[in-house]
Amino acid sequence: MLFPQNKRRHYRAALTKTERAVASFNESDALAVVHLGDIIDGVKECGIVSTERTYKDLRRVLSVLSHLRKPLLHVLGNHCVLLERESLLTTLKIEKPGYYYRNLSSMWRLIVIDTVDVSLNRDRRHPHFAEARDYLQAHRGEPHAKLWNGGLGAKQTRWLEQILARTAADGRFAVVCGHIPIVEEASESEGVIYGHKEVEKVLAAHGCVKAYFSGHHHAGGYAHKGGIHHVTFEGIIDADDDNGAFALVELRKDKIVVRGRGTMTSRALQIG
Repeated sequence: MLFPQNKRRHYRAALTKTERAVASFNESDALAVVHLGDIIDGVKECGIVSTERTYKDLRRVLSVLSHLRKPLLHVLGNHCVLLERESLLTTLKIEKPGYYYRNLSSMWRLIVIDTVDVSLNRDRRHPHFAEARDYLQAHRGEPHAKLWNGGLGAKQTRWLEQILARTAADGRFAVVCGHIPIVEEASESEGVIYGHKEVEKVLAAHGCVKAYFSGHHHAGGYAHKGGIHHVTFEGIIDADDDNGAFALVELRKDKIVVRGRGTMTSRALQIG
């Protein structure tokens, strides 16, 4: 989670803004709602995350989201995994191991990746903890080699390659969603995933990915690279507008239309 400098964060107003977003989604013809990660911040006591207090916060957010009359799809963020991963996956009804896909129509497939699969927030006994530690040591001094970032890992990368190959073979387009941005141009040098250049190549390899949606960098951002629209959505806790920050996204055969609400940026993204 990267915050804009000198930007006030409105934690206390977040639930009210979420209620307004839920009401707007319910009135729309949306097929699904995607939350792009960091559903909780992580309450700390003496520098240590309080599981009890953090779960209390999570229950308050989920209570608001329970009024949503649309399928809700969650993405894991770096703050999410401050809680025990297996329990969180169950609570948020995320398919294990944390990445999955949904067919939205005969033309469009939504693919959710876990950009904190490799992370120092994993159980220390898990091999992905050691992989994150080794990656950070190997890339020490590089801007993105930060504790608050993460990566996919070999198993998830193979899964992603297989899903994208199948998507292309099916003649579908794909929108990929993950918490952490992949390209610096849509975030900043400190705010991209581990192995970002390799993941960028994976997304571009089959020509079916038309957009990558992410969060993490609260100021938002955009870049068009390799035929893919990289959209980083603005954070709701930074929104000065009473409506918060959320968007309705329309997937067409020739373009993707992002209709922002509150401080969220609207965009019309042409598909080549």
